Amino acid sequence: MSTLLIPPAFFGLSALVFLVAIQLPLKYRVWLSPLLLGGAYASLSASHYLDALPSVNTLWGLFTCIWILHAISILFIDKVAIPRGAPPWTAAYKIWMNPRRQFDWEAIISRNQNTNSTSRATFIIKRLFKAVTCCILQFFIIGPFVFLNFSFTSHDFGRVQEIFIRRLIWSDYGPSITPREIQMRLLLSVYWIWLTYFMLDVCHILLSVFFVLLRVDTPEEWPPLFGSVGEAYGVRRFWAKFWHQLTTPCCASSGKLVTRKLLRFKPASFLEKCFIAFWTFFLSAIYHFVADWMAGEPCRPMNDLFFFFINFLVVTAEIFVAFVWTQVPNVEVGRGKHSNTSKGQKFAGYIWLLFFFFWGVPKWQYSKLQAMVERLESSRHLDL
Repeated sequence: MSTLLIPPAFFGLSALVFLVAIQLPLKYRVWLSPLLLGGAYASLSASHYLDALPSVNTLWGLFTCIWILHAISILFIDKVAIPRGAPPWTAAYKIWMNPRRQFDWEAIISRNQNTNSTSRATFIIKRLFKAVTCCILQFFIIGPFVFLNFSFTSHDFGRVQEIFIRRLIWSDYGPSITPREIQMRLLLSVYWIWLTYFMLDVCHILLSVFFVLLRVDTPEEWPPLFGSVGEAYGVRRFWAKFWHQLTTPCCASSGKLVTRKLLRFKPASFLEKCFIAFWTFFLSAIYHFVADWMAGEPCRPMNDLFFFFINFLVVTAEIFVAFVWTQVPNVEVGRGKHSNTSKGQKFAGYIWLLFFFFWGVPKWQYSKLQAMVERLESSRHLDL
């Protein structure tokens, strides 16, 4: 039990140093950086102590990776300072807890953050209802459905199973594609989205309820972590409109440092926007690899890099296609008399998104899943 406290203890040390450093000039921040980053790294490297809790070790590693880049971008890249007139410790806390950087400084400075009890109670009830609903779905419906209908073995995730289109076209490229394989691909193409959504959103809800209940924060300071799934028609919109944006500000901050100091791109130019999008996907791959590695889970860095890089390429292609489409005469997307066409485009976008993940997710996850299943099979064999 004591080892479970090691990762949060080191994280707490790093967070405390951040709360002090954000109130100091740059040179003092630099002096404190070894303690801040050292504590964060110690927490990250100790994430394997959480392996007794399913997926928590990897989730902790991801959070810590995001925290490290968030702290670096706030303190040393953007050199964010507490606004004049803002209560220093309150402002420091608001910056520390907000990687999305959604600040209402006027309300903080004026201390006008009073929310009536009814609004707080409504917020807490709605959030807890959502968390309970997600838990019921996972533990009593979706999880049991997967367990009862899919008995995974290590052979299900072999190297040849990662290949689909080539086996579909050339029959001599590998074993025939079976209905079971198609079912597994369809399942895993969307199940990873649900699991990530479930874990992150429930954590976000519990934190929001805790701090709103203590009256440290207002409900407005805890907007939903994910967007609407109704906006996720297409790969670009999946990442930009639906997926969480926890890493976007810090990735953009470090990306602009590269484009403006090293590459000398014009600010807000097309080249800079393309590079920042690439940089965000690249760092996401690094996050996932490092989190798996430090958590003691199977890690495949080249698979992570491939998946996120191919997502970047597809997003870029979608932007280009959308631009070309808007140049077609008499075409208006999603407005007025063309609203039916817009619905058709949305449907096509969802089909395209499903097909892309159907093709790409196995190349990203199958080798990791194979290693995990082999580990389980070995432990069962030893138990016998």
